[in-house]
Amino acid sequence: MVGDRLRAVVRREVVRLMELALSTEDEVLREAAVRHAVTLCRRTRTRMPRPYARLICRRCLSLYR
Repeated sequence: MVGDRLRAVVRREVVRLMELALSTEDEVLREAAVRHAVTLCRRTRTRMPRPYARLICRRCLSLYR
């Protein structure tokens, strides 16, 4: 089982990655940041924060913009 401290660290990292993805114009960096954030959430069984989860397509992991 993943501890609360690890989940807090993962949540901070996911927020940082999603802010990076939303602020950059580089498509490759945006896709990599989103994929990394989703992978972190899946591996640690942490929920993606809802404001960010609503911005991601569940099929292709691209941002809705």
